[in-house]
Amino acid sequence: REHHVRAALPAAPLAAERLPIRRLRRLPPGGATRQFLAGNPEEPNGALEMYLQVGPDEGDDWLHLLLLSQMIDKAVYAELRTKQQLGYIVQCGSTEADGVRGLVFIVQSSVQPPPELEARLEAFLRLFRGTLLLTSDEELDTYRESLAAQMQDVDQRADGQASRLWAEVA
Repeated sequence: REHHVRAALPAAPLAAERLPIRRLRRLPPGGATRQFLAGNPEEPNGALEMYLQVGPDEGDDWLHLLLLSQMIDKAVYAELRTKQQLGYIVQCGSTEADGVRGLVFIVQSSVQPPPELEARLEAFLRLFRGTLLLTSDEELDTYRESLAAQMQDVDQRADGQASRLWAEVA
């Protein structure tokens, strides 16, 4: 059977010069905002995705970024979702693409437009810096223990395994 498939679909690896080259750019400080309008004028929701490029993925730096993203995620949800009630989706996570790490923030709202969401998120980040400086060793230990438990709890659910494996393929 396998022989028939190989005969019907002959394939060979691409030559090195034909392989696609994936490139990332170093983003300049300050960033840029791009806004896209929904095709449906009746759509009440708007969204903000903010990407903060951190730098190359070196050593165990990704663990520090993951720890930071967990701390921010909890706080940004409490502030923008619970307190300010900006929208249903408010989250922060760490990301990696071609060896470059970053933080990604997503806020979806039907009560404020994207420029206002951006202003509120930036205000939160300015205040969070102080919160981070005042974080006690005990509180950091709690986050570290939670992260360690998550790292040991790999693939307890099929959707987690599928997401992890798909990320490797994509």
